[in-house]
Amino acid sequence: MVKVGVQEAKTHFSQLIDRALNGEEIVVARHGKGLVRLVPLESNQSLRPVGLHEQVIPEDFLEQLLEPLPQDLLGSFFETTKFDDIAIPKKAKK
Repeated sequence: MVKVGVQEAKTHFSQLIDRALNGEEIVVARHGKGLVRLVPLESNQSLRPVGLHEQVIPEDFLEQLLEPLPQDLLGSFFETTKFDDIAIPKKAKK
């Protein structure tokens, strides 16, 4: 256990946080009497691993996501149903 004064805690707060995260127990004291303890929070939530999915997504599904939307569906998002002036990108060659 490390006991530090309030002024020292204010001056070196980020360093004290690092020390607490590394397992040290930091006590902030006033006039030699402990007031608060600086300890890391315990998280009950586990982080979800990035990129893991239960299923393999089929390649044809991914290709469907790149297809342009039908004109009638596009029209439901906008006031007009005419999109002749919009250039639709060509598919990339594999």
